[in-house]
Amino acid sequence: MAPERRNTFSYKFREPATETLKALSDRLTTNARNNFLVKYGSMLSLLDVKIDTTPLVTLAQFYDPPLRCFTFQDFQLAPTLEEFEKILGYNMKDRRFYLGSKDRPTKEEIAAALQISVQEVALEEKGGTEGFPRNVLEAKAQDALAVKNWEVFNDVLALLVYGIVLFPNIDDFIDLSAIRVFLTKNPVPTLLADFYHSLHTRYGKKGTISCCTSLVQIWLMSHMPSKGPFVENRDKLKWWQRMVALAEKDISWYRPNYDNVEIILSCGEFPNVPLVGTKGCINYNPILALRQLGYPMEDKPSDKSLEGFFLKEGAEDTILLRKIRRAWSQVHKKKMGKKNCVAKAPYTQWVRERVKIIKLPFVVKDPVEPLPPEPITTVPIEVAEGLRNQIAKLQFENEELQSKYFQALGDIARLTRDQEKKEESLRDSRKRLKVSEDKRGIIGDGLLSANENLSAKDEEVKRLERIIQKWKERADEASATQRTWRLKHEELTQKIQKITGEYKEKLQAENLRSQEFERFYLQEKWKCEHLQADLRKQEEQAEQQARLHEVQIAKQNKSLRDMHAELNQYKKVKLSNTTIDKLPEKLKKIEAAMPFYTAPKDVVDFMEYCKKRVKKYKKEIRKRMAS
Repeated sequence: MAPERRNTFSYKFREPATETLKALSDRLTTNARNNFLVKYGSMLSLLDVKIDTTPLVTLAQFYDPPLRCFTFQDFQLAPTLEEFEKILGYNMKDRRFYLGSKDRPTKEEIAAALQISVQEVALEEKGGTEGFPRNVLEAKAQDALAVKNWEVFNDVLALLVYGIVLFPNIDDFIDLSAIRVFLTKNPVPTLLADFYHSLHTRYGKKGTISCCTSLVQIWLMSHMPSKGPFVENRDKLKWWQRMVALAEKDISWYRPNYDNVEIILSCGEFPNVPLVGTKGCINYNPILALRQLGYPMEDKPSDKSLEGFFLKEGAEDTILLRKIRRAWSQVHKKKMGKKNCVAKAPYTQWVRERVKIIKLPFVVKDPVEPLPPEPITTVPIEVAEGLRNQIAKLQFENEELQSKYFQALGDIARLTRDQEKKEESLRDSRKRLKVSEDKRGIIGDGLLSANENLSAKDEEVKRLERIIQKWKERADEASATQRTWRLKHEELTQKIQKITGEYKEKLQAENLRSQEFERFYLQEKWKCEHLQADLRKQEEQAEQQARLHEVQIAKQNKSLRDMHAELNQYKKVKLSNTTIDKLPEKLKKIEAAMPFYTAPKDVVDFMEYCKKRVKKYKKEIRKRMAS
């Protein structure tokens, strides 16, 4: 016997810590908050969402991978671009968005988006990517708050929300993917892409579905019943029991704020809408979500309109990416005509037939296990076979009864709600009847004087008609005034956009001048460094020359001293030579003048000594001169 339900899987959803972000957003003044709303939409409202992952995990069990939707017993749900756009308060018109570029944004681009200096853009590495640590951006927000710089504060706070809430990847880290989407100022298509892509990737497995959890929760609860037994849950049913019992009559399908919304039905050559996320690419089928936008579900969609594709994370398909980028330049929007939020029989029958094929993930289970029968020692084979067939038949009937029981619970809930509505309508009818009876009594009492007061009543009617006419005129004037104010608002918006564009151009020009000045500064700094190096080299050479000169001067001084010494020696030698040359002549004169026999012996000895010394000295001089 085929199983009555398909398998369920263990999923998780990210639950980012938003306490510090909420504390920062609470510091916004009224004007600063309004400016944030104009620039970034109502994303701060996501910080107030109390996340409950149980209904989201239950919803994920109903995912129908080929159709990119959630299939229930007689209806389907699928988040759309238009719904995410309304929830976030964005207007996607004339806004660029992320189309899968893996180029690293420059520091200048990031600095311009955050209105900070390039030096403050200090990206860090974590988990194989780059980005800002959460505490760094929170510190920058606090610095901007301290000086009341609301523009920088808003930009930094928005980037924090992008990285922590809208596109969570690494805990407490704003990675390059979130920064790339932030630079586009339009997260809506990327948010929808990440939700479908992560859900499709995890289907049939287990793990964490990485998406903006609070946004998906708001979308889901906007379609769940807002009152009655589903909300009261008097039987304390679990979420899977409540959701599997839902029928198309229970769903809150459509809200008036989707009036006059043009639906993106397809793009370029694609029969549906291609989406590019931070992890990969996937399509979604808006044709299955028309009822959520107020239009009827007529019949089974064509197979062509449901053709799908899926590009995994890390896979490279440049041809497909080029086709997607080209397709988003040819967006096919359409107003689907008169609003009529119903599902017609052919479509509902198709959904029910599909449920029979893919099965629902849950059925009602009997909470109490039946007592096992007493063991039978001997049973004939024929009896055992009959009992097995009977048990299988009873089990099948039991499952059918359980399913019908649970459907009956839903029917009872709907009937109870309808009964309450009828009782309320009956009470209103009784009140109107009583008022009518009171009026008839008054009319009966005044019937006799009716003719007399008829002319007065006619005047009163005319007066009321004049008053009504005046009110109509005032209403027309109010409408005209409203149109005037709307035109003024549009004109003001255009002026603001123009001024914003001018300031952006000026800022870009200023950034270019700053970059040019920085380049000039670096060039001059490089020249100065080279001049300083040359100067140091010249100083070293001068010091070496000075040391050489000092050595040469010392040598010259030594040579000079040696020359003076030689000169003095020469003078002494000259004096000695002169003395030696003249001494023999003097000795001869003394010898001639002194008698030989009468001269004292000491004098004669001295003279002989002098002669010998002169001879010896001359001999020594000749010897040295010869050498």
